[in-house]
Amino acid sequence: MDGGIKYSLLIIDDDVLTHKVLTHMLGQEYNIYTAENGMSGIEKALETKPDLILLDIIMPGMDGYSTLTEIKKREEINKIPIIFMSAVDNVEFEKKDIFQDAADYIIKPFIAQIVKLRIRNQIQLKTALKIAENANRSKSVFLAKMSHDIRSPLYSILDNASYYLHTKDINNSIRENFLKIFNSGDLILGIINDIVDMSQIEEGKLVLTEAPYVISELLNEIINQNIMKYEKKPVEFFLKIDKNIPSSLLGDDVRIKHILNNLLSNAFKNTVSGEVELSVFLDKKTQTKTPTLVMLNFSVRDTGQGMMEEQLANFLSDKSNVKNSAEDVNFANSKMIDDISSLGINVLIQLVELMNGEIFVKSEPGMGTVITVRLPQKTIEGAPVLGTEGVNKLMKFRSYYESKTDKTNTETFPVPIGKILVVDDIDINQYVIKEMLSFYGMDIDLASSGEEAINIIKIASIQGIKYDLIFMDYQMPGMDGISAAKKIRKLKCEKRIDYKKTPIIALTAISSSSIRYFANDEDAVRKRFLSNGFNDYIAKPIDLKILDEILRKWLKHENDSEAQQKQRAFADSN
Repeated sequence: MDGGIKYSLLIIDDDVLTHKVLTHMLGQEYNIYTAENGMSGIEKALETKPDLILLDIIMPGMDGYSTLTEIKKREEINKIPIIFMSAVDNVEFEKKDIFQDAADYIIKPFIAQIVKLRIRNQIQLKTALKIAENANRSKSVFLAKMSHDIRSPLYSILDNASYYLHTKDINNSIRENFLKIFNSGDLILGIINDIVDMSQIEEGKLVLTEAPYVISELLNEIINQNIMKYEKKPVEFFLKIDKNIPSSLLGDDVRIKHILNNLLSNAFKNTVSGEVELSVFLDKKTQTKTPTLVMLNFSVRDTGQGMMEEQLANFLSDKSNVKNSAEDVNFANSKMIDDISSLGINVLIQLVELMNGEIFVKSEPGMGTVITVRLPQKTIEGAPVLGTEGVNKLMKFRSYYESKTDKTNTETFPVPIGKILVVDDIDINQYVIKEMLSFYGMDIDLASSGEEAINIIKIASIQGIKYDLIFMDYQMPGMDGISAAKKIRKLKCEKRIDYKKTPIIALTAISSSSIRYFANDEDAVRKRFLSNGFNDYIAKPIDLKILDEILRKWLKHENDSEAQQKQRAFADSN
């Protein structure tokens, strides 16, 4: 059957006659294995991995129910469908069999046609499931490749736009065009991330990663991202912060950023003009009940179009983690509504559910919407609360944004009079990184492949030149970044120059979100890079702040007057 494939059956029954009857009945169509008790049946299943198990209920020692329970405990065989067999023709027995996770039920004495049909049904179901799983796997591989192939050029666009947005020597018209490019690219990136996240959620592969995070840094990042995207829109942004929030918490900050970004983006999009407000506060009742846990509340209010009654009802009809803030009753909906709901909102609902949180929604047509997300977060012993000073610093987000986006205010440091090598197979990526590094007055060389990088290093060593730091693209055709980094570490160059301890920084187009998908947590990714010759990594699109941190971490600071003079001269010329 099925293109010549001969499937296998395992018969577990203490009656040898049953073995003979079923072998005679099914032997021409299937490969038959037999076992006379539960324990030997489990061993035979582990050994042969049959496509289907026929299991007698009433056996001495371990009966059929106990055998099924033990099979379900073993990962190697727990997905094999099991059909119970019994001489007892009783409805209650049949109900119990189904509740025990049996696939089906056959009554003795056997009727050949019924036995064959029920076995064939289960084999066909298993085959269909396998086809679906393979298709799902292919979809995951496709999404991973698609997201990487799209992200690489998209990150170059974002990096380029971001660089020129941080440059003072452009007029407002050009700056506005770069802002439009950045916002459009960022929108596409958000859609890609949402598609990948939704796929992971559907497959049950999205893994939450608990790690300490600083609440002020989280809020600063997400607020400034949205201010940058919507700064030209006539919408005023307000922020309210509870001073009793711990300054550091334990949770998945990447997912929280994703949730907050979706909430704020949705609020800005649906508000033509008016206000968007983010309030962050604690649920004190939850806090007193569990000292090591706080319920962190993020509430986003907008003065946008709001929702009609039927839209609100549809939006909130299926999911138990979404509630009506006015009535406090469970509701939600996986079916999204036109301009109000989107893939991003659907991902938001799924993420909140995954984090054991809740969503409260209040909306009126023409009056706007308030969406509040409640997320349980673990406390960190000894972490102080934000306090009045911490809140006041957060409330200065506008001045923080202005200083961050004004390149002239960037505090650089004197760099070594040395060389940087940038290795990337995409020309525009090389250009963007070189432009970003040029602000430090560095001497920068470029390579388009791992092989070219190695040759450049060898030629430089003949002249007595050694690179102080190497940025290496992680995924390149031909010799990839890992192979190149390993070879560079082992190079025996001229004039006793070696690269055993030279900082090599991986450049990766894998987003923080995808990093967690492919490697379960960010620490695992870092360890993978470290074990393959890299010292650190930086994700694209490259954040100028993170780039600065990388340079400060891995390059020696020069305090001599020559280095300082060089830095000042370069700054004056720009």
